[in-house]
Amino acid sequence: MKNRKNKFLKEFLKQRKQIGSAIPSSKVLVKKMLEKIDFDSSDVIVEFGAGLGAFTRELLKNIKPQTKIFVFEIHTPFYENLIVEFANNNNVIIINDSAENCKKYLT
Repeated sequence: MKNRKNKFLKEFLKQRKQIGSAIPSSKVLVKKMLEKIDFDSSDVIVEFGAGLGAFTRELLKNIKPQTKIFVFEIHTPFYENLIVEFANNNNVIIINDSAENCKKYLT
């Protein structure tokens, strides 16, 4: 966990305009943010700015087997980390593009 925090801070210091926080989201924040999602009726979930995958990992614990998670990460080092971590998960689609282009991926 400490290694993730260090990596996140290092990338934040290099690319402040692309990264919205100096530290990754805490487990408490992630659980609080996701508690209102109705996972039983969600077949598609879109995540913007996944960073090092804190929300993605928690989403995967709660989704239905057929649910797809489209994960947008514009910062290339974070994108590459996500590709490696979720390479064997068919529910997660990692996209290295801006949120403004999400419609073309969802259609």
